[in-house]
Amino acid sequence: MKKLLIILVLFFPKVLLAYECDFDKLIPGKTKKQLEELNIYAYGPEENGIFIYNINSFDICKEDLSKVHGLTINLFFKKNDLIKVNYENNIPNNSILFDIANNVYKLNFKRDQTKVLKKQPESYSLDKGQNSYFYLNVKANDNQREFLEIIDDTKIDELEKAILKSEEPKQ
Repeated sequence: MKKLLIILVLFFPKVLLAYECDFDKLIPGKTKKQLEELNIYAYGPEENGIFIYNINSFDICKEDLSKVHGLTINLFFKKNDLIKVNYENNIPNNSILFDIANNVYKLNFKRDQTKVLKKQPESYSLDKGQNSYFYLNVKANDNQREFLEIIDDTKIDELEKAILKSEEPKQ
């Protein structure tokens, strides 16, 4: 039995870390219509051409939610196109977003073990295709908060302009 477990860990690590969730379908470039296949109906009023839709892991996961129950996900749309995905994990001592970044999005981030041992913040970034991926793990004492952000590089300027415009005082 031990040999079987060792073989599974060495040759099929993705199976052991698999989530029955559709995280891989939450990437910039998807349309609202495509996300309806995941039962995500992202419709509502836009502000300056931007619509933000909030979901949690219960909305896109099928079975065992124990690993992902603390995730919140913000989807940013410009008209019908998903242009930014923000994940946030508030569960202490659970690095689920690091696992999702590497196992779902295939980013191959390598942990800085010095920072891990000293409980210092970690941040990693990578450009892949037309998307940028940013991972941040902020630590304080024995608690941590993780963030994973995926941005469509071709449309980020539009999002930033809309955010700045929404922060201007209303006259």
